[in-house]
Amino acid sequence: MALGNLRGTPLLVCVTLVNAVSMSWFGYDQGVFSSVLISADFKYWFPETKVASISGIVSSCFALGAFFGAIFAFVCGDKLGRKKTIWVGLLSNLIGAILQIVSWHLPQMIVGRVINGFGMGITSSTCPVYQAECSKPRVRGKLVVVQSLCNTAAFCLANWMNYALGVRSGPIQWRFPLGFQLLFPCVIALALLFVPDSPRWLMLKDRHDEALIVIARLAGSNATTEDVDVVTEFRSIQAIIQQERNKTVSTIDMLRCHNKT
Repeated sequence: MALGNLRGTPLLVCVTLVNAVSMSWFGYDQGVFSSVLISADFKYWFPETKVASISGIVSSCFALGAFFGAIFAFVCGDKLGRKKTIWVGLLSNLIGAILQIVSWHLPQMIVGRVINGFGMGITSSTCPVYQAECSKPRVRGKLVVVQSLCNTAAFCLANWMNYALGVRSGPIQWRFPLGFQLLFPCVIALALLFVPDSPRWLMLKDRHDEALIVIARLAGSNATTEDVDVVTEFRSIQAIIQQERNKTVSTIDMLRCHNKT
């Protein structure tokens, strides 16, 4: 079986890999910087962080970038598609991570963390949606547990790595933990080469023939576009999308939290 034409379980595993590694990356970034910020060599290169308010700004600017990244995913996710949106997030993450690794001045570190956070906001918002749109309801809950487990495991990995490097001296004490995160986008980028766009997004764009083929690929190695289960799922997604189009709710209405029932 060609990797570019995965079907059934291998395809679902590849989709799950995209989401699991993305959430691992998120967990790693959540845990890595707290110890980096207090390392001796980091304080040497960035003495400004000895001031509590500056230290707080450097730490929290990642969350600021993630906030705007999540907004970007909300606004542009349906326009670009799940895969392209994830690619944008990966590119932003890579740029931000590299800026942090090679930083010699505090403004560069802050800019790197904001850009990195922006990308993380995109990927952490989009990958779970992509996973849900490519998974059957009977396994969706299990896959949510997988992503939570990966997030927690990577958070622990970041802290143990910082603990191990705490006895070392020099830039490796903090540059290596920041550089290690480049492993995650490489894995995600590789997996993205072998997965299709989600059938729901394809149907949102009225690309019904492509959506039907993707549903058949996800259904199993022997499934065809004429199988009853494939056609039933296709029509179910189609009905839900039509219902959403007939009864749209504006962003302002959602924020008002009025009971519309």
